[in-house]
Order: sequence, then structure tokens, then C-alpha cells
Amino acid sequence: QNDLGSRLHSPKVPIRLPKHLSVDEAIALVQTTAALANAPEHDEKDLRTFVLIMLLYGGGLRVSEACGLKWSHVNFDRRIVTVSAETAKSRKTRHIPLNTEAYETLKSWRSQCDLGNSRVFESEAGTRFDNVNSSWKKLLDDAKIAEFRWHDMRHPFASRLAMGAV
Repeated sequence: QNDLGSRLHSPKVPIRLPKHLSVDEAIALVQTTAALANAPEHDEKDLRTFVLIMLLYGGGLRVSEACGLKWSHVNFDRRIVTVSAETAKSRKTRHIPLNTEAYETLKSWRSQCDLGNSRVFESEAGTRFDNVNSSWKKLLDDAKIAEFRWHDMRHPFASRLAMGAV
């Protein structure tokens, strides 16, 4: 019992479980985003944030996958988005069904985009858009939702998919 190391224990690191939105929070998030996107003084960032949220919530994509999405990967006839192996975290191509809200929002967004753009979400410089944190923080503050990450948007989709509601 002279070995002090045998009496040391590793500290327990708390595991952060993903937050699930309550029904009221989900409604507040969508309504707040829609209000920003439909406000007379809205800018393209507000509209883009709305489309991004509807795509993540209604399609279960990761933020990086949505930001890397190309129009050629959106099949409006079948209501499916294809996440290519190049942008997927798993490095495997996935075909994701879109719910009605995500489909309609994406279709409307397409009609407002420059048809010469290959990306669904482009920055003002014409490159891949991935600067989402400032608009996300403002949105959560306006919707009065605390400690919710972009990634947490995947979980409601997965839950609905498992229950057969998608």
C-alpha cells in the first residue's frame, strides 16, 4: 500500500447530453426565425438562417453538411437531399428525406437564389457559407432558448424518424 498512484482516481467528466427542444421552444425557434426572415427590413442572412434551420430541423443534417450542400444534391421530385461522402462526417453518402416544411422552404429559397450558384448556401464572397454562430446566438436570445447548439437540431429529426413521423 505504499504506491500512492493506486489510490488516485481519474476525475469524472460530466457528459453533456444533447438538449431536446420542448414543443414550445421549437415553435418559438421557428416563429422567431420566420419573423426575422419575413420582416420588412430583413437581410439575406436572416432568410438564410431560416432556411438553414428548417433544413436542419426537417432533414437532420449537420451544419457542416448543410453549409456544403450543392443544388445538384437536392432532388425536388423525390424530396430527398443527398449528403455526399466528401461533406459527410462518416465519409459515406446518405440520402435524407425532407419533411414538408423543409421541402417547401428549400424550394422557395431556390427560387430566390442566383441560378448560377452551385451551393445552396453561399457567402457574399461567393464561397461556401459557414459563418453561422452570430446569427444563431441572436436567434436563440430572441427566442429565449438557452444552451442549445446547432448540432442539437439533429435530434428532433432523428426522434421523429424513429417514430415514423418523417
